[in-house]
Amino acid sequence: MAIARPQDVADRSWVRLLTVQNIACTVLFGVAALLILYPIALLILNGFTLKNGAGQTRFGYDLWMQTWRQPGLPAAVLNSFKVVGASTTISLPVALVLAWLATRTDMPGKSLLSACCWIAFFMPVLPVVLGWILLFDPHAGIVNRYLKAQFGVIEPIFNIYSFWGIVFCHLVTKSIAAKYIFLVPAFRNISATIEESSHIADPV
Repeated sequence: MAIARPQDVADRSWVRLLTVQNIACTVLFGVAALLILYPIALLILNGFTLKNGAGQTRFGYDLWMQTWRQPGLPAAVLNSFKVVGASTTISLPVALVLAWLATRTDMPGKSLLSACCWIAFFMPVLPVVLGWILLFDPHAGIVNRYLKAQFGVIEPIFNIYSFWGIVFCHLVTKSIAAKYIFLVPAFRNISATIEESSHIADPV
């Protein structure tokens, strides 16, 4: 009986990997990486390339310093980090709870919840945000105008342009939906024996 050498096994494994599907996926991945990384690299390179009056080029960070010195830019960057931090702090626990309920309980409406998250994930952001602006604009929003007409509210209660209004737009567009979509498979792949062991080991 012939014994297969490690080199022969390695050669056969490489042959099995050279399928049409793997080659096509590799080519598509390379094209996508080129289309994404090349503009980014070009943008960074041009950002550090400076030209003088004679047309000579040199490397420097003057353009980045000029951009950073623009009025209001540091505050805008700080506000962006605040919005991302607030939306992540709220959306992650909500997505965790929803994903756990959808995979580990017999909660009614699980299919509807998953469908709504997928729809929210694939919905274009611009028309969704315009819809919320139509509802909660501080001056012409339908909800604020209704409250003013029915209850005599003078100052608008809802302001979609405020900090928490922007956080709300992040939550209802993709923040919760995206985290839910990525967490559901993780919960489904967790073995149920782990939960059973935790119940058995629970001293209460």
